[in-house]
Amino acid sequence: MKHGGDIWLGDLLSSWQALAPGDEATRAAMARLLGFELATVQPEAPAAAPSATPPAPPAPETTARHPPPVEVSPAGAKQQYFVSDLPRASEPLYGRDPQREWQAVEALARADTATRAAMSPPELFRPEWARTLVTTLAARLQPGRAIDEVRLVRDLAGGHPLERIPRLPRWTLGLGVQLLIDVAPGMEPFAADQIALSEHFAEAVGEAHVEEWLFADCPLRGVFAEADTEVWQPPQPGVPVIAVSDLGLGAPADHLARASVQEWLELAGQLAARGSRLTVLSPWPRARVPAALAERIALVEWDRPTSAAQVRRLLERHDG
Repeated sequence: MKHGGDIWLGDLLSSWQALAPGDEATRAAMARLLGFELATVQPEAPAAAPSATPPAPPAPETTARHPPPVEVSPAGAKQQYFVSDLPRASEPLYGRDPQREWQAVEALARADTATRAAMSPPELFRPEWARTLVTTLAARLQPGRAIDEVRLVRDLAGGHPLERIPRLPRWTLGLGVQLLIDVAPGMEPFAADQIALSEHFAEAVGEAHVEEWLFADCPLRGVFAEADTEVWQPPQPGVPVIAVSDLGLGAPADHLARASVQEWLELAGQLAARGSRLTVLSPWPRARVPAALAERIALVEWDRPTSAAQVRRLLERHDG
């Protein structure tokens, strides 16, 4: 039998049953199309009945021998077919050792982790929002050049003396900003974010208009730029101050020098007396900040959900 692929004897029988060929030649042709070769088996001739007369003696041989006559099967007798090689199921493999075969597989080369660059965590502000957020944080709401006509008419109609022409307020970066960055133990995980934030302020406000100092726990304890600690000096009146700090919330348990709420309230009071707004950019949620601090300072959550619109509404309440 010749068969290929996934064609089996059952397929041949199914095709015969479905197509019902009319003669044996068609059956044989269908078998060849499926890859089978059918052999014809001739039925044996029935044995002759014994006769009373003895058999005749064999005829003398002649010089030329003739082939025996071809026996013709009786009419109506069906030819029988057989398939020489039936498909055999694959025999199970004995003596296999899967563990030894697995050990023979060549191992893959290990990745060189020493030369692979470590993946840096994403910034706390969305990169596409960072510049807008930094600009909003550093801006102050100041009187502009446009006249506030509604207020002017209202004051005149009410009989109030006109001491100065009211102007519509506008947001400006012209005052610059004082940037205070906390380097206490609780802020160590955010060191890379602080560096990126400092660069954003320098690009958005201008390096010449950013006064940057480092401090630990609270600026009232002193600030430094490189090594020497100096006494913190408030900026010029009206200049906004932005402190990047966790307000001591993330300090480890053994860090006993964390700043108290009273120290931060004193800092906010000194700045408010000079017309400067204190904004604290904290990686901790607002709900964890003491209520006394949340009322006196503009607390901005240093996190990805924070938007410029949220910051603008918050600063309007503190600058208004």
